[in-house]
Amino acid sequence: MRREFITEDELMSKLREQGVEQLEKVKIAYMEGDGRISAIAK
Repeated sequence: MRREFITEDELMSKLREQGVEQLEKVKIAYMEGDGRISAIAK
């Protein structure tokens, strides 16, 4: 997150947009080239 200059609040906001309410349910999250965040649930 430091490398991409994103805060935890911003990350959680983007994850909620994808229907993920808890960080514990995310297996991996990564930032796309266009700045979007993709997440794969456990």
